[in-house]
Amino acid sequence: MSVYVNRVELIGNLGNSPDVRTFSNGKKMAYLSVATSKFWKDKEGKTRKDTQWHRVAIYNPHFVKKAETLQSGDYVRVTGALETFEYMKNDAKAYGIEVTVHPYSGDIALLRRAKDKEDNEPDEYLPDPGEDEIPF
Repeated sequence: MSVYVNRVELIGNLGNSPDVRTFSNGKKMAYLSVATSKFWKDKEGKTRKDTQWHRVAIYNPHFVKKAETLQSGDYVRVTGALETFEYMKNDAKAYGIEVTVHPYSGDIALLRRAKDKEDNEPDEYLPDPGEDEIPF
């Protein structure tokens, strides 16, 4: 028997406040936009930054309530699964990918409020951007 794992963990900042939607049956879901960044030094010694944006769809009612307390800029950890979705763009089918948090799976944790961070420097636990050699 084979084992398959579809698990993603993101640690980053919210790009905006959560988009919470309520359906006609009273159930709610939420979308988050999470930015993750990596830092390094180029050949000239200048610190560079690359930011990736991730769409997160939350279907777990407990975590939707948690998401309602979050705000733009909050530093969060999201654990879920990758799923593709289909949408129409210019009268043609298009596909996207998102991290989903369903009932009985995933997690969302607030690591730090946006107002608690006073600078835009990389966090302390990240490797020094000046490290240009891999130690192994």
